[in-house]
Amino acid sequence: MLIADRAALLLLDAQGRRRLPARAAATVLAGALLSELVLLRHLQADPASGALRVRPGPQPAPRLTAALTAVTAGAGDAARTVRALAGERLWEDAASALGEAGALRTERRRRLLVLTRVRWFPREGSVAALQVQLRAALLATRLPHRAGGAPAVDPATVSLLVLLAGAGCLREVVGHLPGAAGLDEAADVLADARALAPQLREALEDLETAVAVRAQALRCTGSSSDTTPGSTGDGDHGGHHGGSDGGPGVGSGGEGGGGDW
Repeated sequence: MLIADRAALLLLDAQGRRRLPARAAATVLAGALLSELVLLRHLQADPASGALRVRPGPQPAPRLTAALTAVTAGAGDAARTVRALAGERLWEDAASALGEAGALRTERRRRLLVLTRVRWFPREGSVAALQVQLRAALLATRLPHRAGGAPAVDPATVSLLVLLAGAGCLREVVGHLPGAAGLDEAADVLADARALAPQLREALEDLETAVAVRAQALRCTGSSSDTTPGSTGDGDHGGHHGGSDGGPGVGSGGEGGGGDW
């Protein structure tokens, strides 16, 4: 499962609503796709300019290839690339992948034989498994466990934690952890312990900063908040996907609520 798909699943609350305004959530997904490219060694920071640079090699999966294209179009500028990529169909792509993986249940509603709404219900077991993984990583940073330094944690999990912390929703995602005060600080500890080449570390840090700045700005303005009930039909999908304005309606049953992606 891509980091972006894990982020999308965690950004849905128990009622199937996004924990962030739509555009802020799409910004997190954009950062997740780009971070994945860094961890896969397809992307790094240029040693001279610090700009993002695509490394030569075979093309990755289609969704990641599209993210590489955004890097080139943005001239390697992290903030510009994140912003442009967040305007693409990231939520639809994530929902499709999660549905195929069985992490989301799809509900299609029709009126007079015309498809009017597609809703997605997160499956509790899938979310719980991710939450357990994140909690274990954060709890491992507690001082009694750090006699030999910061714990070794899967780099993809660390990137996910840092992106969620930067967007200001880490505590909402993982819940209360006894004895684990300062979740954002714990994510920073894990980030500092990443054993990566300087060009890869710099690329990740630039992307994570770009995501944090933009996501927090969008949260402050309340842009595209999902807290207002609404409905989504085929005719206005653009209002609820790919970082554009709009939010899902309240779920009506099933495992959690239904998110209109």
